[in-house]
Amino acid sequence: MKKNLLIATLFTTLLITSCKKDNPDTMPEDITVQDTVQVTKEVDSVVTPNQGTTQVIETGVPDACHELLIKMLETSKQYQKDIKGVEAAVKKNGGKGIGITIEFLDNEYNIPTQNKIFRLEVFENHPDRIIKLNTYVFSPDTKKLYKKDFILDEVSQIDFNQKKLPEIKLYCK
Repeated sequence: MKKNLLIATLFTTLLITSCKKDNPDTMPEDITVQDTVQVTKEVDSVVTPNQGTTQVIETGVPDACHELLIKMLETSKQYQKDIKGVEAAVKKNGGKGIGITIEFLDNEYNIPTQNKIFRLEVFENHPDRIIKLNTYVFSPDTKKLYKKDFILDEVSQIDFNQKKLPEIKLYCK
């Protein structure tokens, strides 16, 4: 674990020092600057829940299911801590707020389950880009919620209010 953290720190340091060597005001003549192209992803529907201005974009997940998954995620103290103040900061910087994508996919996170999982990705929503903040994973089989740590490349279980579990089992198949 310390080895991965050390490697990440060294990589970041090298990246920062290599960027400082180049003067951003001057570019070599053989490099041309082209207009940026915004890539959008086709989605099944866009839903704005009652709480705040958070946008929910879901792909292949029934509306009732994604609403329950969002309510479940919002009960997690870890999630609340992760997004505290983020939406206000995004709006202050010209963004629209935060958003959440939900996908039902094969298990790619080494979670002890045989079936598919729900991936909930939280992102900053800006007019010209989106920036992924966190990834949460819910396993309907184990009824557990996980948070992905991008630096250590592992998931850890987090707590949430489990009152919605019977409804999730009914609507999220």
